[in-house]
Amino acid sequence: MSTSRLQSDVDVLIFDFENANSTTREIQKRSKQLELINLEFKSKLDEIEQTVLYDASQRDNRNKATEIFRLTHELDKT
Repeated sequence: MSTSRLQSDVDVLIFDFENANSTTREIQKRSKQLELINLEFKSKLDEIEQTVLYDASQRDNRNKATEIFRLTHELDKT
């Protein structure tokens, strides 16, 4: 193989390597952006879960208070 052919192959490999590095940097940048978006969504999900749990506990408390009121009223009638 001639020196010019080897140099041409090396140049192609260097070009491919630089392109791969550039692509890797872009993927890493996008990955960091997606991680931040994911953290934001997790935070929102936690907030929604807390709201749902709070609403459910409030509904449960109202139901129990209604039941206590009903039982107290029945007890007073006896």
